[in-house]
Amino acid sequence: CGTDDAKLAIEILEERIEFLGLVERFNESLVLLQAWCGEERLNLRYQSINIAPDNTIKKRLLENPKTVALIQEYHQQDEAVFSHARDVMYPRQVKKFGPSLGQVVAALEAELPGPTILSFQQFVAAAKRNVMYKPMTRLLRKAS
Repeated sequence: CGTDDAKLAIEILEERIEFLGLVERFNESLVLLQAWCGEERLNLRYQSINIAPDNTIKKRLLENPKTVALIQEYHQQDEAVFSHARDVMYPRQVKKFGPSLGQVVAALEAELPGPTILSFQQFVAAAKRNVMYKPMTRLLRKAS
């Protein structure tokens, strides 16, 4: 939109966006997407990769009151738009799906594989790439 007007952004969302999903409700959003598309054959199974081992960075940021205040100050308009999407638009989609949504999501989650764990070979390959090849490439580029 080019402005800081959350009301305008919400209006555009309401008028132009037919479907939205929420990362924090990812599996549920996938099921809703499948229903919205009207395509039962849409394969929703996925495998999580590149998962952060912990929330250290998030915790560190949120422990600092000054950082939290800055985030809140600079994202007031974003928060208003997101709150509308999360609290108004998304629940509409959930309601439209009907009461079986929880069961369908549970069935999807039962089919999903667990998170990927690096094999020893993958670990060695990543170590070689990051400890040997990348540094050597940087040195050779600087030398030429």
